[in-house]
Amino acid sequence: MKKTTVLIEGRDLSTLTGTMEGRLKGYYEYFYNDTFIFVNEDRSSRANEALMSVIIVFLMGNGQGEIDVISGGGPEIAEDCSHRQVIQMLRDICASNRWTLVEDGA
Repeated sequence: MKKTTVLIEGRDLSTLTGTMEGRLKGYYEYFYNDTFIFVNEDRSSRANEALMSVIIVFLMGNGQGEIDVISGGGPEIAEDCSHRQVIQMLRDICASNRWTLVEDGA
């Protein structure tokens, strides 16, 4: 399992989850107050394994947000690939909105 926490700062962060929703195809979405959860399960019938990706977005107000990106359950190479794709998507979103992104390095 792989987990990374990303901190985002910037103006108009309320648009973050809508942008993510447009880019995360095949994800289920759950919302509760200022917490947004995106979940995707990719099952490989050959290996009988399921790779799950979970993205938890906490909008904390004052132009700050925290995102936990968690990948697990599949082959390690698939976990790493899925994880890197989500982190890169977040970097791209932040760059296009002039938001600051800081990874925890985990």
